[in-house]
Amino acid sequence: MQTLALSPELCGKIVDFLSNRHRDLLSLSLTCKTFQREAEIRLYSCLNLTHPETTLSACDSLLSNERLALHVRIFVYNEIMDNDSPRPGTQFWSQIQRVLIQMVNLETLILSDLSYSNSWIFGTPNIQFRLREVRLRFAWDAYVMQFFESQTNLRSIHFHDSLDREDVIPQISPQALPNLQLFDGSMIIGFQLLSFSPLTHLQLIVDCEHEAVLEILSHFATLRKTLRGLSLLDIPEEITHRALDIISRGIPEIRHLGLFPYPVNARHEFHEVLMRMHSLQSIELDVGRWNPPPYAKPSQRVLISELCLFCPSLKVVMLWMGHTRARWAWVNNQWHSFIDPRQLPQHSNVWCSV
Repeated sequence: MQTLALSPELCGKIVDFLSNRHRDLLSLSLTCKTFQREAEIRLYSCLNLTHPETTLSACDSLLSNERLALHVRIFVYNEIMDNDSPRPGTQFWSQIQRVLIQMVNLETLILSDLSYSNSWIFGTPNIQFRLREVRLRFAWDAYVMQFFESQTNLRSIHFHDSLDREDVIPQISPQALPNLQLFDGSMIIGFQLLSFSPLTHLQLIVDCEHEAVLEILSHFATLRKTLRGLSLLDIPEEITHRALDIISRGIPEIRHLGLFPYPVNARHEFHEVLMRMHSLQSIELDVGRWNPPPYAKPSQRVLISELCLFCPSLKVVMLWMGHTRARWAWVNNQWHSFIDPRQLPQHSNVWCSV
């Protein structure tokens, strides 16, 4: 009996319909070679891994079948913080290195090394992929810099390091990262990128002495034409006004600003700075140190009205109280509020969405 063969186009449309249902895609891949080809592309395009055992198994599959490795566009290994489990050793990271060499079409890489001791995996010259986005939790050293300097297509870097601030910080080449637009990480590292990357979005952990912070901020004027969103984490309250003054004069066209402590009293200096920022659309403020914090909506509404009086362009205001975020948005000619519990400021994405 003759069977009816399905066209590759029809198989592709069926697979697209089931793209988020991995179990069904696995079943389809076993029915015929046409479905197998289409399903494998979806199954292996994004690998999201957390456990060392399953990660090694996935690596074995990719290393034993070059065709599968060619499908991978996104590779994620986020090591789980478990103090009871031993950290993956050299054998594990050697396998990761071999897989990095194999995945020549990779576009997004997310890797986490909680021991901060395995950046050597980036030291091989055999890595061929050209990333657009990378999120790393590694030591900032010569291996990482060599890797970044080879990734000329990078648009976005999120980097969590373990720098000892008393050590000499490795300097990346001025010719590196010509297309970088977004950086999220240490202020000391981010400062290196100001003069040679067309940055549009920055989130920096303030990890310098007070005067060094202000000196770095004074260089932000070089980004006046490109920078749209700026988030500063852990900025000391003592230098808040001076920092804001520098920012408002150097990059007055900024569209998002955060995360600054909002003073309880004598806010006229803060308001004076806001009046210079005619393009500011969103702002994140820390009011968690107020006693008591303004948890009630009427209290928050007063603060929103106050801010908009001095900065009428604002459309989004976020008030942080510990791990609680009160989000106010101007929609249909009125302010609407949303409460987001159990949030972390470093995971807020407002700064990179303007």
